Amino acid sequence: MKLITVNYIVHDRPHYFKTIFKQLIKIKDKNKKKVGVNILVSRENEPDIDVSLLNDNNIASQIIYQPHLGRHYMGKVEKGIDLSGKYSISLDEDVFINNHIWDFMIENHDILDDERNLLLTPLLSTGVPTVEWFIEQFFNEDEKLMLFEKFKNTFRGSYPIS
Repeated sequence: MKLITVNYIVHDRPHYFKTIFKQLIKIKDKNKKKVGVNILVSRENEPDIDVSLLNDNNIASQIIYQPHLGRHYMGKVEKGIDLSGKYSISLDEDVFINNHIWDFMIENHDILDDERNLLLTPLLSTGVPTVEWFIEQFFNEDEKLMLFEKFKNTFRGSYPIS
């Protein structure tokens, strides 16, 4: 069992698997040795889940098939914790973390040994203005323009068909 276990909770959007884990596989080699990934699914043979992406990049991973949990989110979290090393990370399928943040959290995990610290987490938000800051940092100029155009042309929470 690895020191740090990432418990990836699959619910309705397994198609984000590659996007999320293409960042984790970029972490430093010394950090890869500390991390293992549990992929908690309730449907068998999720086509978008490819553990070889992780395993082929020296990050130990396994699929934990729990059909009886279905859409029971907390049941998956509890199962993940039961199968975790000393430190546990719960990762939902709508959380995107770059490799630099992964490295930072892994390299600073020991601050959790101080009882005054409850958790170590990046600031997470899908709201405004944080989404704009994210776009400014991680997208090229063409992608930024396209995304801001989509935002500008979105009305009442529905996306125009393009």
